Amino acid sequence: MAKDLEKENKKLKKKAKRSGTVALVLILLLLIIAAIFILFKPFGLGLGLLGGTGLGASQTAASAAPADTTAAVTEETGDTVTYLDVTIKDAAYILDGSEVSSYDIVSRAQSASGKVIVRLTNDNGIIDAYDKLTKALEQNNITFEKDSSFDVE
Repeated sequence: MAKDLEKENKKLKKKAKRSGTVALVLILLLLIIAAIFILFKPFGLGLGLLGGTGLGASQTAASAAPADTTAAVTEETGDTVTYLDVTIKDAAYILDGSEVSSYDIVSRAQSASGKVIVRLTNDNGIIDAYDKLTKALEQNNITFEKDSSFDVE
């Protein structure tokens, strides 16, 4: 009877050891997957600590580019034309690499000398943010151009 209890005790210890090993392997696997998401930002998730190598990296780099405020002279009138490049990303407006309000864009366009054209670029922008900005530009008689990604059918 003591031998049976000893055998049963050994079986239970082996079983417990196996289940502990399986749990440890699963925990390590989950930690590795979490590290991949945090460091490499796949599928637009995570923090992107290694330079934003995920799918969303090119969008973020494009929206952080400074605005092209090139002044050109039109042949018809001889006026200088200044372009303000504004990127609408989510609900935010990006101008010269920093987030600004629609009021800031309007005041900057009004303070520029000559003709000003605000060029709007869509970077997963929310349509309400686009509508708010275009309404403010129209109310202040500021000319704007938009890229074709704003056209919704």
